[in-house]
Amino acid sequence: MHEDERLLRSGPGIGPVCARLLSAEMPELGSRKAGQAAAMAPIAEASGALRGRRMIAGGRRDLRQALVQAARAASLHNPL
Repeated sequence: MHEDERLLRSGPGIGPVCARLLSAEMPELGSRKAGQAAAMAPIAEASGALRGRRMIAGGRRDLRQALVQAARAASLHNPL
């Protein structure tokens, strides 16, 4: 296991699959634009036809889904 993966796994909710995906798919990890690249700072798109609904554009879908799953796991197993 690489040092980056070991550091990622120290966070609550981040398991081996998520850590491997993050380290493989995000070479920019550690930079200021990493959150935007993973669409954690999404661009909301709205049109007149959507009315009240918004769609998320930008970023990488697979990373966003992995991070959402990690956040769910962390919130279930590490309540504040």
